Amino acid sequence: MKMSPDYAYLLGCLNGDAWIHHTGPPGSRHAIGMNAKDLEFVQEFAAALIGVLGKASKVRQFNFPYGPQWRTIAHSAPFVHELEQIKTADLAGLLGPCYPKFLRGMYDSEGSFYVRQRGPTSVQPVYRMWSTDKPILILCQQQLRGLCINTNLFLASPKGTKTVGETVRLKDLYCLRWQGHTSSRIWESTIGSSIPRKRYVGPGPSPIRCPRKYRYPAKLRETSD
Repeated sequence: MKMSPDYAYLLGCLNGDAWIHHTGPPGSRHAIGMNAKDLEFVQEFAAALIGVLGKASKVRQFNFPYGPQWRTIAHSAPFVHELEQIKTADLAGLLGPCYPKFLRGMYDSEGSFYVRQRGPTSVQPVYRMWSTDKPILILCQQQLRGLCINTNLFLASPKGTKTVGETVRLKDLYCLRWQGHTSSRIWESTIGSSIPRKRYVGPGPSPIRCPRKYRYPAKLRETSD
């Protein structure tokens, strides 16, 4: 299929929360779908499916032991086979001018956001994107550099690190980070997010809680009041 913004968005999501599924031998039903806890995210994914395939199932809510999630699915064997042939090395050439929607899909799936408190009256928006696929994050870093957004790519959690209880990480986890008001203005006006909690709306009280280690020292905050 011809590349389009909707197609690019699907490719970004497939590196995160979206999935493809085979239900039998070749020629049987093949699905592309998504489960996520954010309704707006799943609705945008469903709209992209309709834009590419002309169809998608209704967005429905399902209850899981770890909480409710929303889901949408579309069936298309030719499209699933086409997606399986796309390699990371080919993405830069395939995306062309549609790369902003790819970044949006990646960020909606694997991104996080918080506001860092730098002083009594100063805050800094911080964006992060996570993946065990380092080449994908390098591609995103190159695309962001083209938008004049400076980023930092680093190993966040090495293979073998304990995560929860006795669970051990099987792959290295990398993080791509960008921050500051200049980068935020470019990002929000060019890429943005379908998920409200992952967007920066400006200075003032933020719904995103700042990690304690980034807070301004309490004594200095008190003396400034």
